[in-house]
Amino acid sequence: MKIALCKSHFFGPVSGADEILVSYATSLHQAGHNVDVVLLYKPNENDRFYRRLKEAGIPLVYIIDRSIAFTILRSLRGLLSSFLLLFLLIPRSQNDLRRIWQVLLDLISRVHYKDCRAYFSESDYDVLHVFTPDTGATLMIRAGQATGIPAPEKTITALLRYYSEILCG
Repeated sequence: MKIALCKSHFFGPVSGADEILVSYATSLHQAGHNVDVVLLYKPNENDRFYRRLKEAGIPLVYIIDRSIAFTILRSLRGLLSSFLLLFLLIPRSQNDLRRIWQVLLDLISRVHYKDCRAYFSESDYDVLHVFTPDTGATLMIRAGQATGIPAPEKTITALLRYYSEILCG
C-alpha cells in the first residue's frame, strides 16, 4: 500500500501537526511501508521538518514549486506576528483574524486545484491522510478524491466541522 501523508505546508519551528506528520512518516517508513509526504507548497530548505524527513530517507513531494501570493502572505504573517499578539487581548479578534487568514489562503489555494489534481492523477497512492484542517487540506482531499484516491472519513469530518466553525462563527 502506498500512503501519502499530506499537508498544505510546514507552519514553522513549533507545530504540533508538523511534528505528528513527521513522526507518522518516520514510523511508517521504518516499519517498511511505502510512504511519501506530499505538501502543496515547497518548504524552505532550512525547515527542520524538511531536514528530518530528508535525513530519514522519506520522499517529500511538493506540488507547487513557487507561489508568489503564498510567499507574500507567509512573509506578511511573519512580519506582523508580533503585532498580532496585541489582537489576542481584544475579545473575538483572534477568531476574526483566523477567518481572514483562512479566506486569503483559500483564495490562493483554489488557483492550484488543477495542479494538485494532475499530480494525484499521475500518482499511484492508495490512500491520502491529510493533516491540519485548512484550505490546502480541503483542496488536496478534493483533488485526490476526484482521481479516485480515498481519504479517511475522520479527516473529511474534521474538515467539515472546522469550516462550519470558521464560516458560521
